[in-house]
Amino acid sequence: MILGSILIIVALFAVIFSGLQYFRIEKFVSADEKKYTRGRLFARVSFTISTFAIGTASAILIYALITHQFQVSYVSQYSSLNLPLGYLISAFWAGQQGTFLLWILLTSVMGQVFIRTARQFENYGMLFINIIQALLLAILVKTSPFELLPQVPLDGAGLNPLLQNPWMVVHPPILFIGYAAMAFPFAIALAALSRREYGSWIYKALPWALFTAVMLGAGIVIGGFWAYEVLGWGGYWGWDPVENSSLIPLLTVLALVHGLLIQKNKGALQRTNFFLAILSFILVVYATFLTRSGILADFSVHSFQDLGINTFLILFVLVTTLFGAGILGLRFGEIPAARIDNSSLNRQNALFISMCVLCASALITCVGTSLPIITKLFGKISQVDIAFYNKVNLPIGILMALLLGITPWLMWKEDGYFNALRRSIVPFIVGILTAVFSLIAGITEVESLLFAFASGFAFWTNLHFAVRNWKNGWLTIGAPLSHIGVSLMLIGVIVSGQLAKTKQIVLTRDVPGQIFGYTFVYNGMTAGEDGKDQLDMKFSTPGGSEYSAVPKLYFNPTSNGLMREPEIRTFPLQDIYISPLEKPEQERNDLVLEKGETIDFNKYRIHFVDFELGNHGSRDSIRVAARIEVTAEGITTTLSPAMIIAKGKRKADALSLPTHSSKAGGGAFISLEGVDVTAKSVHLTIADDNSDQVVVEVSMKPFMNVLWLGAIVMVVGVGVAILRRLQRDPLM
Repeated sequence: MILGSILIIVALFAVIFSGLQYFRIEKFVSADEKKYTRGRLFARVSFTISTFAIGTASAILIYALITHQFQVSYVSQYSSLNLPLGYLISAFWAGQQGTFLLWILLTSVMGQVFIRTARQFENYGMLFINIIQALLLAILVKTSPFELLPQVPLDGAGLNPLLQNPWMVVHPPILFIGYAAMAFPFAIALAALSRREYGSWIYKALPWALFTAVMLGAGIVIGGFWAYEVLGWGGYWGWDPVENSSLIPLLTVLALVHGLLIQKNKGALQRTNFFLAILSFILVVYATFLTRSGILADFSVHSFQDLGINTFLILFVLVTTLFGAGILGLRFGEIPAARIDNSSLNRQNALFISMCVLCASALITCVGTSLPIITKLFGKISQVDIAFYNKVNLPIGILMALLLGITPWLMWKEDGYFNALRRSIVPFIVGILTAVFSLIAGITEVESLLFAFASGFAFWTNLHFAVRNWKNGWLTIGAPLSHIGVSLMLIGVIVSGQLAKTKQIVLTRDVPGQIFGYTFVYNGMTAGEDGKDQLDMKFSTPGGSEYSAVPKLYFNPTSNGLMREPEIRTFPLQDIYISPLEKPEQERNDLVLEKGETIDFNKYRIHFVDFELGNHGSRDSIRVAARIEVTAEGITTTLSPAMIIAKGKRKADALSLPTHSSKAGGGAFISLEGVDVTAKSVHLTIADDNSDQVVVEVSMKPFMNVLWLGAIVMVVGVGVAILRRLQRDPLM
């Protein structure tokens, strides 16, 4: 895999050369058309060479993964022989080096689009894109994904069982598309500042900002659904530092979108928009440092361990900050400073307040996420509690929902303070009814009722404008459609959070248990083919409908802990969320018998007859069994508890001991735990089946469908808004 490492070095030199060419032609030969054309060609070709090198290196890594090239350290760490193709490909972005390579690849592809659409912003814009690429490539030169091992293992460590999920194939690439896209509003802003073009840049930056928002938003939503579906703790957002690291730049880029709309229509906020475009990318880089430096390893379930690249990550943060702050500071006094019109209640100041609310949430979340670093400077490292984020962001969410409801009724220049309120009376009444219904349903907290009112108000307002705008063409509904999605998400959040009901129950095998009027029956546990043991359950509704459920409860060797994957049954108005918590330890008894020996245990007489050896369907696995005779109440049964040894791992199958009447001890399992060929003995374990129980947590989660529907509608709405912007202000 030396070729892969060489290609990364080639890509690094190519982007450095490309950046130097772009700088040279912009600063020194712009007046000489012949030299300018030749220099730009060199710059573009160099960037294309880097794109080709990165693309080829990525293809080599994928090939190494799907062909099990375990001599490559990265392949050995994140793949194994038993992984299906989809997970082998997703192993590409399972580790740090792979995600950096993915980030660089996506930026390269987008850079090719940018070259063809940036026009006057190409030279400086691509200079900064090349600088970003060089910093990222330097990290891969330091810690290459193509590093070779001194000895080739027979198999790899495999993908963490938590990552063996279809969303692993989708979620990281979408999120990293957002990270990569964030570089382009940053580059366009710096190019505009360098060229002293303080107005026209917004037409190039707005589609990129919208695209970044939709990708980050989609990535966050998919990540939340993944957590809800797989992790078994019952939630979809836990304010984990890695979750926050994607949310913070999303909030600032949404603020940027609103600011660009104000500048486009009224010419205000030029300085603010430059600041937000620069800040949003710096926050992406800062988030990369937080999650990949290892500093949050004790505070995040997602954080990567330190790979010795902290110096490069700090340099990445410093370089982007110095370039951004330096160029903005140099040009700050020259940028026109048109004021927001505060003479009346109008769309301009409503959008500005929305920007302030978004930035306030981003600031609070950023400070909370950064607290381990801040507290480390003064002594003991600590972090804020999840309740802090919920408490502080609740009033921000209420204010945001109110703004979503009132802003569409405002004109860019309002003729009176009460005109908008008069026009919005119907949605206002719907908001009140939403709060009343919430109160009847059981929501009693004042803040939550205000949240319900504001969300209902926002939903009905934007539904009205979506229907009205549809008459002018479907491309005009992007903004109200995305705001409908946000409103539905807020309604889903408040209802599912406030009205969810959770109880725990201990289920004994084949004995029905009841929670919330539903009957649950545990029928035992089955070993899954993917190594994830599953509980075989059934539950019936109060109406008599019966459903099967197979939540999973298994040991994860990667995290050295017990993992839970819930079973979720979705109904129109609520989800039934079944999460196994634990399986009480069975009473275990160890027996050691030599060949021909007989022993009495409980109601059983057990006689060890002989060993059974053989292959288990393949050359790589061995089956070792003990043939035993078990006598219970005068009846003798022959059993062969077996142990399968494959790929250095051992698996013992438990067999039921015969029960011929209720007097025979209530039933038990026997398994083969070990053999000693020299002593001609076997180690057997008998587990009492009377303790075959499982502790299950059952939750009723109303309006989860509303939350996920809102997320989809929001993403679709932003996508429609992008198409409209491209139609009105083409990139080309």
